[in-house]
Amino acid sequence: SISPSSFLDLSLLLVLPLAPSYLFGHVDVTNERLDLSRELALVYARYNHHDKLMGQDQLTAQKRDKKVFVGFEEMKINFNPTFKYDLNSNEYDTSKKQRVPAYCDRILWRNWLHDFLEPIEYQRGETTESDHRPVKALFLLKRAISTQTSGTAAKGLQQPASLTSLTL
Repeated sequence: SISPSSFLDLSLLLVLPLAPSYLFGHVDVTNERLDLSRELALVYARYNHHDKLMGQDQLTAQKRDKKVFVGFEEMKINFNPTFKYDLNSNEYDTSKKQRVPAYCDRILWRNWLHDFLEPIEYQRGETTESDHRPVKALFLLKRAISTQTSGTAAKGLQQPASLTSLTL
């Protein structure tokens, strides 16, 4: 079960112009796991069965039941669990604890102006210097512009203003 203290490590909060329009947060949910045996999680990861892994993800279940992060969004995860690796290795935890691999590193966002932010890509990095793998999200941020039409201001969407990438 997830408690509010599980989410105290919001190591990045980014609020973009038009406040409060966008709120991004990197969430380290190290206390949250997959409700699977280690053996089954390793098999699913080996064969890239991300949907089966995410179907047993505790954070996803808690969000679905509106118990945490109500109103926050996350792109579909199409990568293997990001925790717990042996240092300088691509092997999941081989210590005595034999932890179940989990999606402990996530990027969630809340978008108050839905027409202006488009999620593009969600990936994990492959550095071996930590027991976590970093995650990265790419968003297309569109700007609102004002144009004068018959003496009245009309708001419209301009061409994409920028691609905004978060690597955490």
